[in-house]
Amino acid sequence: MKMRNCLLLLGALVTTHADVYGLTPPSASDGPIRLLACVVSPQGILEAEVDNQTADTMNCSIRCNYELGEKMLSYTFNVTIPGNFQGRVGRYDTSVAKAGSYSGDLGTCKSLHGENSPNSRGTAPGAALGGPLYRHNETILHRALTARRALT
Repeated sequence: MKMRNCLLLLGALVTTHADVYGLTPPSASDGPIRLLACVVSPQGILEAEVDNQTADTMNCSIRCNYELGEKMLSYTFNVTIPGNFQGRVGRYDTSVAKAGSYSGDLGTCKSLHGENSPNSRGTAPGAALGGPLYRHNETILHRALTARRALT
């Protein structure tokens, strides 16, 4: 009976040890900020779904693809991602884009917790993600891009 228990324990240890070697190691492209998906809602709103695994608030450039009619287009967000945040950031009204999940690319990210950063003294009123200043900047960017597209 003792021999049987020892063999079972040894078998369990070998099996567990083999599983550790089967894990996929982190790749060089995996960083503290991950772009999980770019999502277009049924109302035509494009958002980036991200995961920030650091405690730092990060400012990132994210390019999201989406489908409008028969064409694939992309939009670049410059967004602030709070520390330890997982969810959707950015909002771009595509009007009539096809709802669904799309690919995208995470560009550069910079920490906002530096000696001279605005967040080192607290966040400015309205600058928080989704605050009035944030929405105002997104609206200005959207109008500028729409006007530029109309000219071309």
